[in-house]
Amino acid sequence: MASIKKGQTDGLSGKLGNIVRYKWKDRECAREWVMPNDPRTPAQLASRKIFGKVSSLGADLLQVVRIGFRGIAAERSTTEKNVFVRLNRQHISIVDDEAIVDYTQLQVADGPLAAVDFGEPSTADGRTIRVAFSNTAKANRLNYVMLVAYLPEKRNCMLSEPVFRSAGEAEINLPESWAGCTSHIYGFCWDGKDAVSPSSYIGIVNNTSD
Repeated sequence: MASIKKGQTDGLSGKLGNIVRYKWKDRECAREWVMPNDPRTPAQLASRKIFGKVSSLGADLLQVVRIGFRGIAAERSTTEKNVFVRLNRQHISIVDDEAIVDYTQLQVADGPLAAVDFGEPSTADGRTIRVAFSNTAKANRLNYVMLVAYLPEKRNCMLSEPVFRSAGEAEINLPESWAGCTSHIYGFCWDGKDAVSPSSYIGIVNNTSD
């Protein structure tokens, strides 16, 4: 590290050629710029792949994530997507150098409302997915239940119309373009504002055409 006397270059900072200027304890200093060390160890590479995968999932599910983690994000002064990433990194593993998602453990919502007891998803035409559910004791029957369908193959998701928790059944209509693919179905409860329940993995549906 070299110190610099005051002169025509006063106030300059940053990189000039291979020299970096900066202040340290109110002194003008300069040092040679060195490329940051990037050892790219197997553990670091795996961590980067996991982060990249969960971040892309958060982008795919963003319309859901913005509802599902709104309350927690406000409490922590962060974004809904950041909450999603923190909660779901643990559900991704590296197998044969590829990031694999455990969709059965993925959380698309989390909050203080009572969880919903969902049944198995069913469909008569391969596109309209229906799921029955029961109201948990002491839960507000006027809260909403919503279903989520995620299609990894197309990196796309759909969110159902909300129904009252007292309705006992919710449905989601999948687009025709999803025919021949497999969707993962999730569900959660929402108060219409910031509070939600923990999401539940309901199951997978093989989409077919009419």
